[in-house]
Order: sequence, then C-alpha cells, then structure tokens
Amino acid sequence: MPKDKRIYINLAVDMDRNPKYINLTDGQKWLIVKAIMHCREYPNDGNLPLPVWVKMGTKRNRISVESCGAITIVASKNVAIVHDYAEHNQTIAEIEKSRNEKIAAGQKGGKARAANRAHANKTQADGLAAAKQDLKQNQAEIEIEKEKELLTYVSSSPHLRDAQARPRGVRDIAEHLNGTAHSAEAHIIARAYSESCPSPVPGDLISKIAQAVDGCLKSGVSREQIEAGIQDWAASPMTAASMIPGFVHKSANRAATPATTQKSKSDEKVQGFLAFANPNTRKELA
Repeated sequence: MPKDKRIYINLAVDMDRNPKYINLTDGQKWLIVKAIMHCREYPNDGNLPLPVWVKMGTKRNRISVESCGAITIVASKNVAIVHDYAEHNQTIAEIEKSRNEKIAAGQKGGKARAANRAHANKTQADGLAAAKQDLKQNQAEIEIEKEKELLTYVSSSPHLRDAQARPRGVRDIAEHLNGTAHSAEAHIIARAYSESCPSPVPGDLISKIAQAVDGCLKSGVSREQIEAGIQDWAASPMTAASMIPGFVHKSANRAATPATTQKSKSDEKVQGFLAFANPNTRKELA
C-alpha cells in the first residue's frame, strides 16, 4: 500500500465535549477545525490571516467562535489567533527541523549506498582484473609452450647431434615440422639430398622423400640398401618420391657386382650427398 503523503492535523478526541465548546453548534465547531487545517496547510504557527478568517463561515458563527475564546482577533497585526494550535500541531520550526532531519538522513543513506556501491564495484573490478591477469598469464604460458613445441627440436638420434636445436625462420620451421612427421634418420637423409642439389628442394618434397625413406626403414631395409635405391632413383628420369621404395626394392634384389662402366657426374653427385648423410662416412673422411 503506498504511503499517504498528505498533511494531517491533530485534534483531541474529546473536543466535542470540551467545556469551552459546549454551547457551540456543529457548524461552529467545524469552523474551528477549518481554521486549524488552514494554519497547518499554510504554516503560520496559528496566526490565521484576518482576510482568510472573515471569509470562513457566517458572521454569526465567527462571532460565536470568537466569544468562546477559540479565536482571538488582533486587528493591529491583521490576524486571527487560533488558541492552543502550537500545543497539538507542528510549528514552522518543527516542520523545518523535521525536513532537515529527513534531508540529512537521505544524504547519509545516499553516501552509505554510494560507498557500498563503490566497494562492490571495486571488488568486482579487482575480481575481473585478477581473472584477466590469470587469463593473460595462462595465455602467455600456452604461447610459450606452443613456441617451445614449435621451435625446439630435440632428438636422441646420434645423427642429429649437429642439428640446430632452435630453428629460426620460416624455412627452418617448415623443415622442422616436416621432420616431426617421420623419423629423424629419414629426415637427415632427405635433408642431405636437398643440400646436395644445385637449387633448394621444396619442403613438401623433402617431407615426401623422408616419408618414403622412413617406410623403408620401418620395413627393416638396411641403410646401405636405401642409399643404393636413392642413388638409382636420383639417376633415373622418375621424379615422384613415391617411387623411391620401388628403387630400394630393386636395389636390394640386385646382385652386388662391381661397376664396369665409368660413373656419370650425376652418379658422383648422388654418391657425394649419400656420403655426407652417412655419419660413418663423415667420420672416415674426418
């Protein structure tokens, strides 16, 4: 239920039986009530303006009310004084005091709400800042881990002791990723073949060569047979790396007979890169 904000006056419950008003009629008593209501609606501490009073009720009723002492006319001040008004109803000072107390209470409550709101906002902001900091830290850790996985290439293979631990540049990173798709030994052989060529071999072709070599290694084919197969493949007009296992198979089944013809320049180049790829050969040369 909404609060009633209308202004009220105070009247004694025995006003109708008051000895001062015993001889007044109901209309005359109501005239007194109207005077009190006007004084409270337009605060004047019971000093009712005389022009207002003379317009209330009839002259006869006003004279009766004045005769019983409820209203006293003060012509010098041009007012009609309502007796005992301040004893039962709010004066101007009391109304002002009550208003100031409400304003102070409202300001105090507003400040308290503002402080609570600021504290809540700060708490929420601190929580969000902490969450964002944790998120940034987690993202940074994830990025570092990804960078380590991408840029750090570590293997237990003896053929990679001289390999670069942290590849740098787009080409090196691509070769590192290609190297992770197969064994390290197969990648070394394919890499050595690329370095022996006059122009760089594309990374995807190196990967395909290494995959073909890796398949042969997993099948139990020896390194010497694989090297011989690569030699035959490099000397042939075939360019598809998928043909390497076929050349390796033919080389494994081919009888090992000494060469009767002079080696071509391409054969010498292939032999050179295979010797570079073989760590045992490098040790002998050293």
